[in-house]
Amino acid sequence: MIDTNQRVQLNSFSGAGRTRRMVIPSRMIWSVLLLLFLMTPTNGRGLPPYLLITVLSVPFVLRRFKLSLNKEYGFLIYYALVYVSSLFIHYYSGSIILSISFIAYFVLSPVIVTRTIKTKRDFNSIISVIVVLFSVYSILGIFEAISGVNVFDLIFGRSGSALWAGVGITRYGMNLSYGFLRIMHNNATLMCMIWAIAAYQLCNAKRHRLFWTCCWLLIGAYDIVMMSRMVIFTAPILQLIIFRKRGSQWLSKRLFVIIVVALVIIGITGSDVFSSIFNVIGGLIAPIIDEFFGTSLKAYFDSSLGGSGQRLILWNWIIDAVKGNALFGKGLTDVWSTTISGKNYLGQTWYTEKTSIEVHWLYTLYRMGIFGLSGFIVFQIGVLLKTWKAKVQVFEETVSFQFVMKWIAVFYFIHLFGIAAAEELNFFYFLFAIYMCYVTICNNSESSPKAG
Repeated sequence: MIDTNQRVQLNSFSGAGRTRRMVIPSRMIWSVLLLLFLMTPTNGRGLPPYLLITVLSVPFVLRRFKLSLNKEYGFLIYYALVYVSSLFIHYYSGSIILSISFIAYFVLSPVIVTRTIKTKRDFNSIISVIVVLFSVYSILGIFEAISGVNVFDLIFGRSGSALWAGVGITRYGMNLSYGFLRIMHNNATLMCMIWAIAAYQLCNAKRHRLFWTCCWLLIGAYDIVMMSRMVIFTAPILQLIIFRKRGSQWLSKRLFVIIVVALVIIGITGSDVFSSIFNVIGGLIAPIIDEFFGTSLKAYFDSSLGGSGQRLILWNWIIDAVKGNALFGKGLTDVWSTTISGKNYLGQTWYTEKTSIEVHWLYTLYRMGIFGLSGFIVFQIGVLLKTWKAKVQVFEETVSFQFVMKWIAVFYFIHLFGIAAAEELNFFYFLFAIYMCYVTICNNSESSPKAG
């Protein structure tokens, strides 16, 4: 057995003339392995990650682990029962596999987390590991955005073109990077969460601030170069909320430097840059408006961002499609489709077949009906209540993890009105389990409230 009093030292970075090490408790190896399995593609060569997580959880299950959930966490049980029940109400050949997968990510993953994150040092260690691992992931992602080569496709034998229709498309010269996930938009949403965690680490770092700043910059750069329209706007806003909590004077100094540098660059490059900036901003905003309202504003800008989701119209389409099957939905194998049309800047009409449901609420409603949707709504409400209303004796002096987690939850649920959840939801389960450990650690210590 592993001695939990021992420590594992990992060479992570150097500076000031000496090697610096990131020290983590040895029992945290389990959580680190879990994190690596979460970052494993769900398709391609090798064992599916949910099977790896199931095997990893065996020692904790055999040791008679008891998952104590009081009535405050009843929303988790309700969500789990509704989700699994929906899989068998619409039973098909993949129902059992999907059930095992859900149990691995939603039940067994938190079991591993809660058994390995026991102290403040454990918590700080897992946050550091997340930031470091995803900094490396960001380097691979930026390489993919520039070159179009997905390292995970090469290692796991995946065919990128079989994952989603956006493979090979570029926006402002950048390839749409999907990393270990299947869709770029979900990857961008995941990295929005990770960037917020990196901001938390940077705000609370008392040592090695240069290293954590570099990690924060890498993760932020990757999140932006993915060119996900929604995340390009929401991720910086989330960052401003976090750093505003760090202190207005601290934030204002850095914003002043950024603005001065930007003005100098514009002055050097000449007035023509304003026209380019206008086209870039218009090219970002117009497709978002087009997606929600079905307009064709993007035709007036030199934009390569595209966009034809038409989110508001989608609500009418899906609600009409599930009439007669509203309670339990159309099933897990039924494919929805409709023909949409529009006009380009020449006035020519185009037609295309739309099969994607980019709003997670509508995606769940179509597949599992009001019954299945109720489970996810209860889960969302429960998470928001536990992050916004819970009384936590936080130990941080400026920005608490509770503060960051509640805003991560808000922005993630907002993103789900623009995407259908995929692997990033599994990471959110993992992150919420860490938050539950954080609450327990804080409230069982002698810390006093400082940074709510």
